[in-house]
Amino acid sequence: MINTLSEVAKTGTAEKLIEKLSNGIGWCCTHETPKRIAEKSFITTIQEDPSIPPLEKAALIANSKKIIKEFSNQRDVIALAMEKLTEQSRPDEVDDDWIASLMDRVRMVNSVELKQIWGHILAEECNEPGKIPKILLRVLSDMDYKLAQDFSTLCAYTIQISDVIEHPQPIVFIDETRPFVSNTGLSFDDISNLDSLGLIKFDIAGGYNYTFRTNNPSISYFNQRYFFPDIGKQYCIKTGSVILTRAGEALFPVIAPTEVPDFIEKVVFPFIGITLQKG
Repeated sequence: MINTLSEVAKTGTAEKLIEKLSNGIGWCCTHETPKRIAEKSFITTIQEDPSIPPLEKAALIANSKKIIKEFSNQRDVIALAMEKLTEQSRPDEVDDDWIASLMDRVRMVNSVELKQIWGHILAEECNEPGKIPKILLRVLSDMDYKLAQDFSTLCAYTIQISDVIEHPQPIVFIDETRPFVSNTGLSFDDISNLDSLGLIKFDIAGGYNYTFRTNNPSISYFNQRYFFPDIGKQYCIKTGSVILTRAGEALFPVIAPTEVPDFIEKVVFPFIGITLQKG
């Protein structure tokens, strides 16, 4: 995907990220591509060494190609992260153990789509050190493209609750006209798999409610805010069968879901039993 990090490391914050990787975990960046490194110093040397038996030579070459591929995957994720760094990024403050864990996991990531997510996660942590919990790195390492798509679908049916603090809240319930299928179009198994992965908690029996603590609560969906009608009243709304875990809440801002037309008016209002006012 990316030949050299020098192509994107054009800002001070990007250079700080390279320094962090080098000083913090000993990861080396060169201006050579992995292919050139291999040709000049790795595979060619093995091939031309007459002292190595053919079978051992084949094994060494195979292992060399594996190492080069893993290094390339890491470089791709770093380059994608660099594109999302801000001028206020503080990569030097990112925990060494956190970044070592990420680098160990992304070496096995080959999917372009998943690399985009990992790159965004790295950038978010550099922009705000301590923002991304380490448990999310474990969750992402077990996520495949199908699970990523399903979580993106779930995020499209998620409102932002504005209370004492803001946090995302999915509005998900089982569609009575289609057994085992939610209003999102995700099946019971799809949602259960996201639960098993650790991004959500799923309670089909009792469901979840949310009680507001502020006297002027509101919700938002994409760029539109909605206010509850009675200021000073304590509201409690049902939110359905799903809540996000800490890992899910951390991943939510990274996902770019598609807005569902009329979701608030035709789904949320009838479900919570209150018509809110546009702000």
